[in-house]
Amino acid sequence: MLLIEKAIIDAEPQAVFDALTDFSAYPLWNPWIVLVSGDCTPGHTVTAQVMLAGKQKTVHHRIERVEAPELFQWCDLGWFTVLAFGRRTRYLSRLPDGRCDYRVELSISGPLAWLVDGLYRKPLCHGLGQETLALKAWLEKTANHHKLPGYWNGACHEQTV
Repeated sequence: MLLIEKAIIDAEPQAVFDALTDFSAYPLWNPWIVLVSGDCTPGHTVTAQVMLAGKQKTVHHRIERVEAPELFQWCDLGWFTVLAFGRRTRYLSRLPDGRCDYRVELSISGPLAWLVDGLYRKPLCHGLGQETLALKAWLEKTANHHKLPGYWNGACHEQTV
């Protein structure tokens, strides 16, 4: 299962990257991942409080890649990853006008990925969409520059892997 969200954000990629890696600010803007603690260094573990299907759940991730300001990636940790392994990658690129082309991919693989797909596809799509919209709104609200038109596509793109 591969879920994708995209947005054009009226902010420099470095500002978007900084927001994604500033875990202490997540409660201020992120309606999906409402709290994160840990070190944003490859190999380190972070603990997140995630709103999934109306319930708050604690999940653990390992930071895999931090390549400012183009890429930020983490993966799931826990006993279940042998059965269903999740990886979340955020890609950021600078557009000619200075805005950020933002793309987030959530991939779930493994022998029970079909079960995660059946149980959690809608809440995961909803969470990705909410987070993307909130990130865009947060950065554009706090930006100290002229606003340019952007977009949020409003729908989770689904691809089968």
